[in-house]
Amino acid sequence: MADKYLLRVTAGPSYDASTHTVLPVNTSESTLIESAHCSSRVKVRIQQYRGLPRNSPTTSPYFAHPAHTHDQYSIAFTFVPHESVSGAALVFGNDFDRPIRDRLPPGFGTAFRIAKWAVDPGLDGDPYADKPYLYSPLVATITRLSVGPQAKKTSKEQTNHSRGGYEVGEDNDVIIEEGAEEDGGSIRRGKGMPDSAAERKKWAYNEKGNWTWEKGRTYSCDFFNPHLDFNNFSLKLPGFSLPVLGYLGGEDKLRYVLKNKETGDAYFVVVFTLLLKEDVEKQEAKEAKTKSGGNCGGTKSTQKDPEDFQSSVDDLD
Repeated sequence: MADKYLLRVTAGPSYDASTHTVLPVNTSESTLIESAHCSSRVKVRIQQYRGLPRNSPTTSPYFAHPAHTHDQYSIAFTFVPHESVSGAALVFGNDFDRPIRDRLPPGFGTAFRIAKWAVDPGLDGDPYADKPYLYSPLVATITRLSVGPQAKKTSKEQTNHSRGGYEVGEDNDVIIEEGAEEDGGSIRRGKGMPDSAAERKKWAYNEKGNWTWEKGRTYSCDFFNPHLDFNNFSLKLPGFSLPVLGYLGGEDKLRYVLKNKETGDAYFVVVFTLLLKEDVEKQEAKEAKTKSGGNCGGTKSTQKDPEDFQSSVDDLD
C-alpha cells in the first residue's frame, strides 16, 4: 500500500504555505530560511526515501554513520535567534490546524504514553483538541545540540526584514554532534549543561527555565530517531508498533515547527506531505504535455509551487 504514495517536504518561515519552498532530501544542500524572529538553515534526510523532487537519493551517507545506522530520518538545522528567548518558551514539535481525534488509529493513546515515558518525558500536548499540538522544549527534546559563536549581522536589504538577520553558513554536510564551538563551551559550562546529549536532556527537563537561547548566537541541532518510519508510514516504539497508512486518505501532512509558545511566533516550519502517486503522475503528464506543446517564443516554467497538490483532507500525525 505504501508504494501508492509519495512524500514531499517543504519549509518556510511561517505556517503560510505560500512562504514555503520544496526541500531537497538526502543531499548535501541546506535551505536558508529567514523570518522576523530567526535566521536558519534546514536539511532533511529520510532513509529509503520515496518522494519529490523526482530523482532524489533514496538514502544519505548520514545513515551509514555508526551513530545513525538505526535512524529513519533527520531534521538538522542551524539557527540564530533575533531576540533572546527562554529555554522553557522555545519549543519544537507538531501541531495541526484541525481536529484529528476522529482519525487517530486504535492504540494511539498507548503510543503517546510510551513516547512520553521512553522517548521524551518533556512532551506536552493535547492530540484530542480542536487544534492539536505536541510540543517539547527544544533544549530538552533535540537529539543533538552544538552551541556555537556569535553570528555576523546582516542588513535588512539582505533579509527583506526591517531588523535584518544573521549569517548562517553552509555546513558542508557535517553531521552535528553534541558539544560546542569557540566560546559556546563556556556558555554550556556556565549554565551547568552536561556534556553528553542524554545527560543534557535530563538536565533540561528541570533546568529549561534557566537556559536562554541567546540573541545572535549560532546553535546547531539535529532531531532524529528510529521511531517514525516514513517508508512504511508507521510509528515504532519500544514494544509497540502503530501502522498509520491505513488511516490516511488522499493527501495528509505532518508538520514540525520551531516556535515561541509564549508569543506564538513561528521561527520556521517544516511540512511532510503525503501525496497519492497517481495524482502526482497525472499532474506531471499534464505538465509534460503542456511543455511539449509550447510555442517558439519559449515556454513558461512548469516548476511546481509548494501550494500545488494542496491537502484535501485533515492533517494527521
